[in-house]
Amino acid sequence: MRLKGKRAIVTGGGSGIGNAICNRFLREGADVLVADISQQSNDSSLGEYFYNTDVSDEANVEAMVHYAIDRMGGVDIVVNSAASFTFGGVAELEEGEWMKAISVNVIGPANVCKATLDYLKDSETSSVINIASISSFIAQPNSLPYNSSKGALTQLTRCLAMDLGEYGIRVNCICPGDINTNNWYQRGTERQKKIDPLDKEGFIRDASANSLLNRVGKPEEVANLALFLASDEAAYITGASIVIDGGATVSLG
Repeated sequence: MRLKGKRAIVTGGGSGIGNAICNRFLREGADVLVADISQQSNDSSLGEYFYNTDVSDEANVEAMVHYAIDRMGGVDIVVNSAASFTFGGVAELEEGEWMKAISVNVIGPANVCKATLDYLKDSETSSVINIASISSFIAQPNSLPYNSSKGALTQLTRCLAMDLGEYGIRVNCICPGDINTNNWYQRGTERQKKIDPLDKEGFIRDASANSLLNRVGKPEEVANLALFLASDEAAYITGASIVIDGGATVSLG
C-alpha cells in the first residue's frame, strides 16, 4: 500500500504500459483515473475511473481533470503515457503526421500538466511521470516523428522539473526500450512480414539480442519503476530520465 490515499491520473491507461501502471497503482492503494482515447482496458475487473480523453485537445483535458477532481477530490500523481506511434522518413512524411506526433507526445503532456497544476500544488507529495523512450536519445531509421517528439518530451521533463520545483512538484520521465505490449507486438509483426513472413516472431529474437539480459521487457517492469517514482521513496528525485531497457543502449553505444 505504498500509494495509499494518493490520487492518480494516468493517460494512455487503457492498454500497454499505461494499463500496467494503473493496475500497479491500484494494488498499492491509489485512486486512479484512466484517461484514454479508447476504453480498451487489459484488465476491466479493476474499478478505476475512466474518461475518454484526447490529450492533444486542451478543452477535453480540462474536462477530464474536472471529472477527476469530482471523483477523487484532488490529484497527487500524473502519469503521461498516452502516445502517438508515428514513423517515417523525411521524404515521405506529411505535415499532419508530424503534427500528430508532436501534439500527442509533447503538447499532450503539457496540456495535462497545465490542467492539473493547481491541484498538484495543493498536494504535499505531487509527482509527474512522463513515459518517454530510449528513442528520445538514440537514432533509429525511418522514425523521425516518434524519435523527435520523444526527445522533446525528455527536454519538457527537465524544463518542467525546473519550473515546478519551487512548488515541491517532482517531474521525471521513464525511457523504456523494447517492451512487449500489444502495440509493440503488432508493429513488430507488421515489420517482420516484410522481412521474412515465414519467421513470424523473428523480431522478438532480434530485440532480445539487443538486450544485455537477452529478452524484451514486460509492461509490469515499467510499472514497478513508475511506482517508485510516484512514491515517497523517490522524494528527492526530479528532472531525471531513467532508462529501462535491459541494457540495450549500452550495447548500442
